[in-house]
Amino acid sequence: MSFSSASPDATQKHDLEVLLHQLRDLEHARKDQLPLLEQINTMDTPKKHLSCIDKALGLVQQEQRAAARALDQVKQLLDQQKMRKQRDNSSRTRSRDASSRLEIIPKGSQVAARVAPLGEEEWILATVLSYSAEKNRYTVLDDDQESPVRPTYVLSPRLVLFVTGPAGNSNSSSSSGNSRKWDRGRSPEMAKGQRVLALYPRTTVFYQGTVVAPPSSSSALSNGENPSPVYRLLFDDDDNQEVDVPAHLVLPIPRNV
Repeated sequence: MSFSSASPDATQKHDLEVLLHQLRDLEHARKDQLPLLEQINTMDTPKKHLSCIDKALGLVQQEQRAAARALDQVKQLLDQQKMRKQRDNSSRTRSRDASSRLEIIPKGSQVAARVAPLGEEEWILATVLSYSAEKNRYTVLDDDQESPVRPTYVLSPRLVLFVTGPAGNSNSSSSSGNSRKWDRGRSPEMAKGQRVLALYPRTTVFYQGTVVAPPSSSSALSNGENPSPVYRLLFDDDDNQEVDVPAHLVLPIPRNV
């Protein structure tokens, strides 16, 4: 034998149906009294009065029982609603707590920011200006140095992907990323054949591509005193041209965005 538990919505629907049935019983109990009350008003002997009054009292008691059942049902529904609100509040609190435990991307870090309308895959290179814990939003600045106007965007954390930490000085924020370092701890190396989101050379826009060779297989893994690990990539729709991209500008394709 199998048992199945009703969903909260199904339980609430059933309880509402019970309440409506009880309210109809209450209405019928009141209507049943009206003919008897009219009859009492037309009687002229005490004996007949007493007989009808006994019947009326019985109907009144029936009405009271129906009202009590309906009231109990209302209380039960209110208690269920209160419990649902408490569960919802608890869920929201847990969600906020989980968000607060996420590592906040520091000011000055470079990020990939999705600024296109929903449904479109377009990510740009940007710099974090600030993070609002109250609103759980990042404010980022477009890194396109050649643009006459560099817009800022206020974005949800799911639309902001860490690229690399703050530059060492104010003159090292070029979009080429030569002055930035690859954080291997936060961005482990991706294998050959893996799909990635990477900054296209000489632009500030990220495009999808495939890893042809990871940094560990590159002879350019170290260049004197300045490590410059690179991925060799094949970008989508790029005439099968393989290009080298600094490792910190190559990201896993985000999910659920």
